Amino acid sequence: MDVRDNRAIDFARRRLAEMQERALDCRYRFSDGTVIEAADVVCMPAGTTGIFTLATDLRGPEIYLDLKLRPAFVHEFLSIMTDKVIERQEYLRSTYSLEHEGTYICGNSSALLSPDDYRAFVVPVNQRYKEHFGGRCTLHCDGRANHLLPIFADELRISCFWSFGYQDDKVLVAGNLGGKAVLVGNISPMNIAHGTPQSVIAETLEALRVFAPLGGYVIQDGSNIPPGAPVLNINAMAEAACIFSNLQPM
Repeated sequence: MDVRDNRAIDFARRRLAEMQERALDCRYRFSDGTVIEAADVVCMPAGTTGIFTLATDLRGPEIYLDLKLRPAFVHEFLSIMTDKVIERQEYLRSTYSLEHEGTYICGNSSALLSPDDYRAFVVPVNQRYKEHFGGRCTLHCDGRANHLLPIFADELRISCFWSFGYQDDKVLVAGNLGGKAVLVGNISPMNIAHGTPQSVIAETLEALRVFAPLGGYVIQDGSNIPPGAPVLNINAMAEAACIFSNLQPM
């Protein structure tokens, strides 16, 4: 793979321009009166879908058999992919003058691994990617990852658990990562899509009761809002924050 192949990058640039144009009519309005133009914060991302997740995309479900039947192959495969992901990111950052601090890793496919397999195959390549760029590490994993939380906290030492899944146990997430990482997510997409404003408020208040005392919790779907989800249900997450904080809804 030639990391200078611009076909994917040119597509990303076109999509970025489209997103910036669509964002012209949108603004972020904060409770203190601050307003930020959405177009000002739309940017080219600097992260990776995740070394193991990319391997799963390329190899397919056979990768899970390979872990047991061809472990040496998997180690070599992941090592090559790590080299290419780092090289690609270096190219993107230098070409587009990206000044992102730290790294972003998506690890959805790795949620299917046991702690032993995750530690043996995924931690080493994620650590190498993380250490190459330095700074904080944001990890996204919206699969059920309760069994991997201690590794995220104590071995990968992530700084942000972004858009974590609604299936993750709140108490376990709080116990392992609370106070160590910014927590973002956990509100059920199905509730947002098919519930009511009242049910979304109730779920969000429960998340706030668990996470807010720890500091560093951002209310968000966990993960993704399905097409056609009622706007009132989406707004209900913000309403719950106002209720929890005794503020008037905006």
